[in-house]
Amino acid sequence: MQRNQVTWQKHRREVRLQIILPLVLGIILVLVLGVLVTLGSNAAVSQGADVALIWLLAPWLPITLIFLAALSAIVYGLASLLKVLPFYTRQVQDFFLLVRDRVSDVTNKLVAPILSYESKKASSRSLWRNLLRK
Repeated sequence: MQRNQVTWQKHRREVRLQIILPLVLGIILVLVLGVLVTLGSNAAVSQGADVALIWLLAPWLPITLIFLAALSAIVYGLASLLKVLPFYTRQVQDFFLLVRDRVSDVTNKLVAPILSYESKKASSRSLWRNLLRK
């Protein structure tokens, strides 16, 4: 299958403008800010700021570890669930296919007499029309 060259070129241009350009600009900005921070640092102020930052972040470490453990448990649980789940989803799918077939059979049996009556009525009506025209 060949691509439409006009739309493909438009798509590529949009990808460059909307994805690649902002990503490159963001990376350049982070690198420039990193260089500016390292070049303009004062060691005495930096040491006090580092100690303050440690004291500010220390209470959050246990909470972060709790969330990390919960996330690890969720990932492990989902991984083990993915090993077992296809077997049970197949059983559920087979059950609903059986239900579909049974419902279809019952509805066909319920509709059969009405359909037979209506078709006989229509054929007799058509027969009378054809007889009366001649």
